Amino acid sequence: MDGHEHPDYMPTILLSAIDNPGLSNFFIVTEEPFDWRSPKKDKLWSKTGGINNPCPEGWRLPTIEEWENTSSGWNSLEDAFNSPLKISASGYRRCSDGMMTKNDGACSIVLWSCTTNENQAYSISIGATEPIIEKNNRAMGIPVRCIKAEN
Repeated sequence: MDGHEHPDYMPTILLSAIDNPGLSNFFIVTEEPFDWRSPKKDKLWSKTGGINNPCPEGWRLPTIEEWENTSSGWNSLEDAFNSPLKISASGYRRCSDGMMTKNDGACSIVLWSCTTNENQAYSISIGATEPIIEKNNRAMGIPVRCIKAEN
């Protein structure tokens, strides 16, 4: 259980010093650099997988460049859903308290990429307008969409 099926699921307040802590808890992080791991590591998710890749074997997270290319021409939630990927709206967990929320209180799609930037990682956000590339704290509970890895 990772909590996605229970929106009122209570998280844990601790950080991990290891790459794959083996916990199903969500990490509450209230201090800079807002990362679930201390010290931070940039390559836990990467284009080639990574030690705690959230995707099944043979699959990986897209880079932010891949998200930009894929979402080109999307101007709404409907465009994302009507694409071959059938992406639907989702919320995310705030790193400060683990509570489920919607992006700015509106219906939207937010998805992680495997691309990092200093203390943050890139995500794509799709709402009523064209997709927005954002940097978010790594401790955020943002949904993932896996793609088939190339051999």
